[in-house]
Amino acid sequence: MTKAIDLTLMAHEIMRLHKVYIIPHVNPDGDALGSSFGLCRFLRENGKTADVVLEKEIPQGYAFLGNDYILAEKAAEKRDVIVLDCGELSRIGKSERIFMSAGSTLVIDHHETNDGFGDKCTIMGSLSSTCEMIYLIIKALGLTISRETAFFLYTGITSDTGGMRYSCTSPATLA
Repeated sequence: MTKAIDLTLMAHEIMRLHKVYIIPHVNPDGDALGSSFGLCRFLRENGKTADVVLEKEIPQGYAFLGNDYILAEKAAEKRDVIVLDCGELSRIGKSERIFMSAGSTLVIDHHETNDGFGDKCTIMGSLSSTCEMIYLIIKALGLTISRETAFFLYTGITSDTGGMRYSCTSPATLA
């Protein structure tokens, strides 16, 4: 049964995990990639084993984010899973087998249409992006955001707000 939890509780759930696969939706955009790479970097900086899992090679337009990910067919170890920026389970494609065998599943998303398919979910349609949610999760822990993590999160926020021009951009997003 899925349990909806707030950002602070999600932050503590994330830090409780030790080995994690982070999965964005198929054909990932800037928010999916930025939130995945940003959370992965943050977790590694805090002593966790974390890897981003993609269905296929990173889209060429986002190659500047690097190649620190694994392809779904190569993810063999059983781990906990965090799904980011994905409104429904069917949108994780080949990674669904990883999700189904996970110890626990967390879902973090800013799409109001998300039906909460993980064990625990935080869905906040009022925010600009999943990257903004990851930023707030890190801040809820009272931890520092490294320059590298900030780079990834900024990429996703900029992408999903159309360069801070879309109506989803709030004063909090800009701050």
